[in-house]
Amino acid sequence: MTTAKNTTQRSPHGFGKQPSGADTTLDGKTSVAEEQRRQSHTGGKAKTFASLPQELPALARALELQKRAAQVGFDWASAAPILEKIEEELQEVRAALTSNENSSRLQEEIGDLLFACINLARHTGIMPEAALDSCSDKFERRFRYIEYMLTKRASSPAEASLAEMDTLWEEAKAKEGEFN
Repeated sequence: MTTAKNTTQRSPHGFGKQPSGADTTLDGKTSVAEEQRRQSHTGGKAKTFASLPQELPALARALELQKRAAQVGFDWASAAPILEKIEEELQEVRAALTSNENSSRLQEEIGDLLFACINLARHTGIMPEAALDSCSDKFERRFRYIEYMLTKRASSPAEASLAEMDTLWEEAKAKEGEFN
């Protein structure tokens, strides 16, 4: 099987002065070779994501999409604008909740919020999977404390009020704080 050469690339000759080499710039910043790499495509799918498996778990896929986009310069300059984006996405989740819109819009808005949070983690050097795992472990420890304390009272979470469980949750947090 032979592949056809990409004929959609424009020759630099069509723009007046011919570049003298790969380090010649188009806009004073980007080399011709670099710009050609950015614009190249494979079968209609951008090369940036061409080898990214769709089957990755959602969190891993979001992180990898962001890493690859950052490698070609599509990234935030600092964490501050990501926090602003998170606040914007949270407002959109609130709007979707209060407007009683369909669940697909709410799902989209929550997805945007999660994606922005993953981006913040990546940008600050935190592995989002590890952060979520440790958060889940903490939640489980605290909830086990609630169950344990309710069992000592001959009760269970199903029988306890939310206020009672919240009080026990705060006790669990305080006890964890004693050991940190």
